[in-house]
Amino acid sequence: MAAPVNELIQYSYQNPHSSMPMLIPMLVVCNTSEEDIGRNVYQNTAHDLKWIKPVEAHDGIAVMIGGGASVENDIDRIKDLQAGGATVFAMNGASKWANKNGIKVDYQVIADAKAETATLIDPMAQDYLLASQVHEDTTAAAMSVKPPIIWHLETGSIEKSFAPKEKYGG
Repeated sequence: MAAPVNELIQYSYQNPHSSMPMLIPMLVVCNTSEEDIGRNVYQNTAHDLKWIKPVEAHDGIAVMIGGGASVENDIDRIKDLQAGGATVFAMNGASKWANKNGIKVDYQVIADAKAETATLIDPMAQDYLLASQVHEDTTAAAMSVKPPIIWHLETGSIEKSFAPKEKYGG
């Protein structure tokens, strides 16, 4: 499985007092080993859970809430969008924050493969969208509330870690 490959990227930063941007090299390192991610994918695809499927393009509005402090300025706007039919997706712990601030979370989205991510499961979220690579503890925490919907990161070889087709119906 080739998912968590370390990657060297360059980040461009433009100092307002310089004529050229500064290029900062950054090494991106996955927080979970390839072996652990492969095991997680196998376990999650062995469960009898619904998998996310592609849908036709539509004009629906999706509001995605991350963990940034600037979202505090948009609480009323998010509520207005949701009142108008927008679907709210909250990443990780942002789901609990949104619910505390009166925003109903339609989908809590989690992709992190670490075991401690299980503590982020928000029992108030309407549904869970869990990446197949999440730790079994995260899947179990979600399943204790309601069955999550599984999605897969495009890694080029994730299918190699799927449980046998007879287990997941693929």
